[in-house]
Amino acid sequence: MKLDFRLRGFKSSARIREFVERQLDRLPYLGPVTDAQVVLVRARGVTPAWSASAHLAVPGPDLKAEARDHTFEAAWLKVMDHLHDQISDRRERRRHRLDERHRPRKAGR
Repeated sequence: MKLDFRLRGFKSSARIREFVERQLDRLPYLGPVTDAQVVLVRARGVTPAWSASAHLAVPGPDLKAEARDHTFEAAWLKVMDHLHDQISDRRERRRHRLDERHRPRKAGR
């Protein structure tokens, strides 16, 4: 996975980068992630000050999520929650399609 990591409004920190990479590695498997773009922004004078976004290039439609909060950890965890929701929605739709295909059909006229 190619990770494009952008930080705005604060100095880069190895701790922040490692935190985000660890969280991305914990995502449920959804196929090969070819590209991941992560943006963390700290805006001065705005409440909440931190915004986070992620764009994951995966097979099928890409996964995208954004969130704002008062700390970067809270904003990033909201992004991860949105990504988990999208992944579970995809799995549920896939499971439903498979169930529909294998359901016995009623005898016709």
